[in-house]
Amino acid sequence: MISPRPSGADLFECALPESIAEHSERAREIGGVHVFKVAGERGGEWTVDLDAPTPHVVRGSHPDPRVVLELDELDLVSMALNPSIALVLFLQGRLKVTGDLTTAWRLRKLFTLGEGAAEPTKDQAPGGDP
Repeated sequence: MISPRPSGADLFECALPESIAEHSERAREIGGVHVFKVAGERGGEWTVDLDAPTPHVVRGSHPDPRVVLELDELDLVSMALNPSIALVLFLQGRLKVTGDLTTAWRLRKLFTLGEGAAEPTKDQAPGGDP
């Protein structure tokens, strides 16, 4: 998991790019082009491209993302520290998701790329066979 408690900008400018570079194979398993629209003092828009030959993060919005996630910076940081709360944030309306919900569900793994055994691949939806 990503720690200590970073800002939203820290996540997209340092922690995630380093984690994605170090674990690019697992990042590609998640797949997709994702835009994060983060509200808050150090918020902004970032594109996480996990379909690229070299997965990467760039500031700004991609013109045709598979998923767009909108949330507050504090909720983003909380989700990075504890990816299991993504569903709670979504159900509370604090995480807005536009696009492919199956792909969005896989994004919880983005914040745990360096941890333990691999989770189901991008071809397996929640509740599917492991």
